[in-house]
Order: sequence, then C-alpha cells, then structure tokens
Amino acid sequence: MKLVISLAATVVALTSVPAAAVPTDAVPADAVPADAGVLGRSADRAADRPADRAADRAAAAAKAVVTASAEQVTEGDSLTLRVKVPTSKDAKKVVLEERRDDVFGDPTWDRVDGTRAKARLAFATTVTAQNEATYRVTVTYRGREKPVASRPVTVTVWRWIALQEFEPYLQSSTATYTEADINGTSYAVWGGYGSTARSWEARVTPGRNCTKFRAVLGLSDGSDDGSSGVVSFTSDEATTVYQSPSLVPGMTVPVALDLAAPYRFGMSATNTSADKVRSYPMVADGAFYCTGIED
Repeated sequence: MKLVISLAATVVALTSVPAAAVPTDAVPADAVPADAGVLGRSADRAADRPADRAADRAAAAAKAVVTASAEQVTEGDSLTLRVKVPTSKDAKKVVLEERRDDVFGDPTWDRVDGTRAKARLAFATTVTAQNEATYRVTVTYRGREKPVASRPVTVTVWRWIALQEFEPYLQSSTATYTEADINGTSYAVWGGYGSTARSWEARVTPGRNCTKFRAVLGLSDGSDDGSSGVVSFTSDEATTVYQSPSLVPGMTVPVALDLAAPYRFGMSATNTSADKVRSYPMVADGAFYCTGIED
C-alpha cells in the first residue's frame, strides 16, 4: 500500500511543474512588431519607386500627332507641319525628321529642325523631295532614354520635268531636240530642220504621270521672211488637245495645257508657207508637270 501511494505522488509532482520552468528558444510574441510584414513590403516598394516612375512615364509617353498643311505640293513649295504633343509636361524636345534614301538606297531619317517641346507647335520646310515627301517628329521625354517617334505623314510632290527628258519612241528623221533662237532669245527646243521637209512629228510617253504641259511656240530665227507655221499637240495618239494660231517670224505664243494624264503625248510642226519658203516651227522650253517619275 505504501509503494502505490509513493508512485502516485511522483506522477502528481511531475505533472505539476510550472510552464515557465520549461526552457524555450522561442521569441516572445510581443518582441515582433505587429506591422513588420507591412514595413518590409513598403521598404521593397520604396527601393523600386524611381524605376517604376520612369517606367510609368515611358509607358505614358504618347506619340505626337503630325499634320501637313497640304496633301499635294509642287517641288520648291513651303510646307507647314503642325505638331500636337499629348504629354507635353514630360516632353523636353521635338525634332522634325524627313525620310530619305542613302547612297545604297536604304531609307534613313534625317534631321530637318528641332525646338523645345510644348503642347502645339509648327515647323516650316521647303519641299525638295521627288514624287513624295515623308516627315515625322521624335519627342524626347524625361525619364526615357530613347525619343518617341510619331506616325509618318506623306505628301505627294509634283514637279516640272523638261520635255527633253522624255525620249521619243517615234520621231521624224529630221526632227530633234536642240537649241534655237526665237525672236532673239535662245531656247531649248524640239523641232525640225531641212530644206525640203515641211512637217515634223514626235511622240513621247508620260505614262499617265503628268497632268500639265507648258511651252513657248514660235518660228526659229532661221526661218525665211514671209514664212508661217503651226504647232499642234495630241494625247494618246488620237485626241488633239491644242493647235496654235499661225506663227510668223518675231512671234512667240506661251502655251499652258491641262492634260488628262495621257499615256502618250504627240507633237507636230508644219510649215504652212508658200512653196520653197523655209519655216521651222519650234516647241521651246517644253515641260510636263508630273509625279511618280524617277530621274
């Protein structure tokens, strides 16, 4: 009986040891701040904040919008390009660029002009490109290394091309491009020569790229006194688009024609003088107004 009581007392003593007497390595709960996780996350965000702001500005750098003052121009005209910069408060500089081809025929963007950025601005430039001119602007933004390019804007460019640049596919044997004096002034001309020939013809191919033709008509100063002649033009081998009045020595007639973009253009010169009177009607300083033709 005494042994049983002693064992029971031992069990009671062991189970009655206070919790504080048990050794532990745990950190007390009140030693860890309640907002420790929040502070850690805030510190991480603070470290990344400058890069984030730069990324946000780059993403928000909207492209500038460029509009041209005309859709079609003549070579040598002045063209105004108006620019809207949507996020101008973050923009530093705006540069106007024109697309050109390098010596290898590869496209490049060449600087034309530049200015400090603002919400609206305009550039004026002289058009020198053939057939079409393409422009864009690039905008430099704070917090972004590379400038942001706008969408390009393209205008059609027309130009006057000398008649002599068009090689005749059909021509009278005594007709040619040359130089001649008409009423004392020297011109680049098309016309005919020869003591017996009385009419001359030539046809060229504008190829539906040209909508105007201009020239000065007259008899060369080598024509006889009392001579006369006429010049006429045709389009697409059939339609007569112009016939001159009777031309006489000392007379010049400027001509400006609107054309319906003909594929072919014909010229004829006729001596209308009496027999054995020499007359040489000439087409002087002829030129077509065209686009889409390369040099």
